[in-house]
Amino acid sequence: MKFFDTADNDGYYIYDNSKPDFQEIIAVLERMIKVCPSIYKNYGRLAFIYDYIGDYKNELRILKFMVKYIPKDYKYRDIDYGNLGRAYLIIGNLKEARNWFNKAEEINPANISNLWSSIICYISEKNFRRAAKELKKIDKLSGDDEDYYFEDRKSVV
Repeated sequence: MKFFDTADNDGYYIYDNSKPDFQEIIAVLERMIKVCPSIYKNYGRLAFIYDYIGDYKNELRILKFMVKYIPKDYKYRDIDYGNLGRAYLIIGNLKEARNWFNKAEEINPANISNLWSSIICYISEKNFRRAAKELKKIDKLSGDDEDYYFEDRKSVV
């Protein structure tokens, strides 16, 4: 199998039409991280692979290392914090998930993906009032476009 990394979108593409050997990709990325642990993007790439194959424990382990190396001025830090929050959410650690979603929201309160994940967290905790507040934030961010989910009850048959 041959694969290459594209600088434009941080993705891996298989270019010989073979089935991806994720263990090979994982081994290469783990070696790259050992050689140069401060390149935080390699952690994100490896976490993506672990997420894709459903290995959430390893995804979480890698994301926790990654956030140590993210530059403070990196403009997409909210996405990485949200990914860490989602990993905690998947394994059921709602307190840590909420912690990372809150950090992500401090950086970018308009990240709808993180807000949705935060809603799932609040619903899982049966905190429906807070989930509704988060949903209102999303509604405000979505603008004035018509959406049947938010139509007046009288007009719904």
